[in-house]
Amino acid sequence: MIDDQLREYADLLTLLYGDGATLHRHLSKSLSDEELAYVMDMVQGQQHPSTRLFAGRDIKSDSYRRAKARLAEKLDSVVLAHNPTERIPRRIEVTRNVFAQLAAAGISIRAELHSIAKHKFHVAVRQSVFAELIEAKLFALRMLYAISWRESNSKDFLRYQNELGYYRNVYDTVTSIFLLHGKLVFENSKKRGRQQRLQKVARECAALLQKIDRSTADPMIILAACPLATAVAQVQDTIELATTWLRAYKRVCIDSGLWDDSHRRDWLLQQLAVSEYFGVRDRKSVV
Repeated sequence: MIDDQLREYADLLTLLYGDGATLHRHLSKSLSDEELAYVMDMVQGQQHPSTRLFAGRDIKSDSYRRAKARLAEKLDSVVLAHNPTERIPRRIEVTRNVFAQLAAAGISIRAELHSIAKHKFHVAVRQSVFAELIEAKLFALRMLYAISWRESNSKDFLRYQNELGYYRNVYDTVTSIFLLHGKLVFENSKKRGRQQRLQKVARECAALLQKIDRSTADPMIILAACPLATAVAQVQDTIELATTWLRAYKRVCIDSGLWDDSHRRDWLLQQLAVSEYFGVRDRKSVV
């Protein structure tokens, strides 16, 4: 298990820092020479990384496992210390930034440095634009609400009370979408009676999608619902369901400033899946 984790760390570090001098420089700040050689061997794809780090140790011994666990902890610090650049996907950059802001804000709260905490929580709220970050947005808003009542700030108190209530409703809808999408994918993985169960879940999904007003719903809801809609469209053989949600997805991304490489790629992949399923040669006619 720990070996698999270390190899995944190697893949993650390569994504963040590349596989050359930049990665070597950042690793050298935290790792010993032996640990550095071991990790660089993994990054370079060697099936049997340098064993100098574990020389003289029984691979089944506790000391061997502890040495690798300590290495994993050090690699955590290298990942968290990463300063995002343009070379990584925006979703990774934003996710890293949001949780870094929340961590800094949490430490500031414990130290009763509320001015710093408020700023960090504000940034986290503003940057939590993806559906998968809805919990982070809710946490930041809850903490801002708590600060406002302790400071007896009436304006902030009402503002965050309203925002917290609004995003609680968004959270409930996004969670319902994710639960049904997961259920649909799960049923599709089964063999016996799959089609009957798929149709049943698809009807539940379609009922939820019909309740969402695509013109007024929060962008988080649209972004979460579109993949579900394109999947349901294929189960129910209804291309119109897919096309209407794909149009809504693109519109929301453009209006919200989210039409980046990450969201454009997701949109194109959904469009491609729909066009192939329904036998549409010109993908542009799908939306």
